[in-house]
Amino acid sequence: MMMGDWRNYDPQRDQGLPPLVQGWVGLETSMTAAVGRAAAGPVTVTVRRQEEGFLFDDEAGFFPGGDPATLREVSLGHAGEPLLLARTVFTSDILRTHPSIVDLGDRPLGSLLFAGERPSPCTARQFSHILPGAPLNPLIRWRYDGAESGLWARRTLFILFEAPLLVTEIFLPSLLTKPGADTALVERSA
Repeated sequence: MMMGDWRNYDPQRDQGLPPLVQGWVGLETSMTAAVGRAAAGPVTVTVRRQEEGFLFDDEAGFFPGGDPATLREVSLGHAGEPLLLARTVFTSDILRTHPSIVDLGDRPLGSLLFAGERPSPCTARQFSHILPGAPLNPLIRWRYDGAESGLWARRTLFILFEAPLLVTEIFLPSLLTKPGADTALVERSA
């Protein structure tokens, strides 16, 4: 088992992920939409913060140059139950001042990443088993208090408005144990 190290995700290899976790890590469509399908209802976004801050050491490699970072930390949930935690980081002045990011509020980031006919390109995907003591634990403790055994997470590097944006998503047990969690990963046609 990993001790909080991030590993590159390869859908063609067995990487020791539990089957349901592998489905969530490999999801290539909107995470918000899949969470809504698993919850069988609308997803609410609760913002912890959106402000300047510091990159974690393991995030810095995605953003050479040491520019200041903007952080957005949220939870996605349904009916008051948190299901997923997310941390978005970017350093680009383009994203820092873009009205659709600045004014995102309690709308999900997926409304930007998966808008239109062509979703934002994904250039890297990694996964990890986050254990106590990891840099993400303050975010986890904000909405979840039972992480003694660790939680699975993925992170994806997107290009939005021609600038890199790193999204880390932490899967809470309340999401993974939903009765429809496995079928939520299948995109439903309109």
